Parts: sequence; structure tokens; C-alpha cells
Amino acid sequence: MLIVEDDYATREMYEYALRMAGLNVVIAADGFAALRVIDQEVPDVIVLDLDLPHVSGIDVHAEVMAHAETRITPVIVVTGTEWQVPQSVFRTLHKPINSEVLVEAVMQALSPKDKPPSGDHRRT
Repeated sequence: MLIVEDDYATREMYEYALRMAGLNVVIAADGFAALRVIDQEVPDVIVLDLDLPHVSGIDVHAEVMAHAETRITPVIVVTGTEWQVPQSVFRTLHKPINSEVLVEAVMQALSPKDKPPSGDHRRT
């Protein structure tokens, strides 16, 4: 999974919480770095700030949506701005957030889309 956040302390908090939840995490401090990471390997989930240096989170999201191999990647926007969030994001979280909310959103994004109902539903 990829965290794209320019604020060091916030990025470190997200990374720590998600690693403690057992996830492999790659970080990018700006939009340009995020696009380089995505070009190398498509992440399972992207946690994306919108107000980023070099390339905005809006532009990163547009680039992700523009390519078939990345279009299905869930994007969780975490922002402190009032910018218009694209409707195609998986979820939007408004800063400040606590780490439990972030972990829950990421786990929901990672859960199988067509998960069968729990329990034994066979007819006997």
C-alpha cells in the first residue's frame, strides 16, 4: 500500500499505524514521487493527501484513474483542505484523523469485493 503525504509527522503516524496492523507500506512525500512509485508497482491501496508539492493529489488521482491497470486501485483521500474530492475515491477522511479510523478505512478497501456471506449457508 502507498501513503502519499507531505507532512513528515503525519506520514510517520500513518506508516506506524498501518505497519502495526500488519501491512507493507511504501511512502511518498509528494505527488511526483507517488507517480514514480505507482509506475514501478501498483499498490493495493493508496492513502492520498490532496495538498501536495510538485504534483497535487488531485492530479495523482486523475493519473491513477486514467490507466486501466491502476483504475481499480482504491484511493482513500485524507485531507485538510476544502477542495472538491473526486467522486471515484473509495473514501474521504478529513484531517485531523486518528490512526484507528485510517486503519479501518484501509482494511475495508483491502477486503474482497465479492466476499461470500459468513457462516454455513448450504442446504441439507
